Amino acid sequence: MHVDETIVNNETFARYLNESAGYRVGMFGKYLNTVPNFVPPGFHTWMANGGGTYIAASFSVNNLPGVPNGHWQLSNSAANYSTSVIGNRSIEFITTAVADKVSRVVRPPL
Repeated sequence: MHVDETIVNNETFARYLNESAGYRVGMFGKYLNTVPNFVPPGFHTWMANGGGTYIAASFSVNNLPGVPNGHWQLSNSAANYSTSVIGNRSIEFITTAVADKVSRVVRPPL
C-alpha cells in the first residue's frame, strides 16, 4: 500500500490536540513502520522506533528528560526490555503533565 508519508507525518491528530485543544502530547513506542527523521508537528515529547527489537532497542527521542535529543540506544541488559522502558517513560510523562497542570490551577480563596 502506498502512503504519502508527508501527509501522514504532518497532519496528525496529535497536532490538532496540541495546537487547537492545548494538550501536551507524547509519543512513546512504535510509530508506524518507518520513523521519520523529524518529530512530526504536535508532539511535545517523542520516543519512537519502528518496533521489532525488545532488548537493547533504539529510539528517536526529543524532549525526553535525561536523554539528549536525537538517537538513544539502550544497553544490552534485561533491565532495558523495551516494553518496560516505554511504559515507565510514558508514566513519567503523564505524571509530570498532570503535576504541571495541577500547579497552574488557580484556586479561589476560601
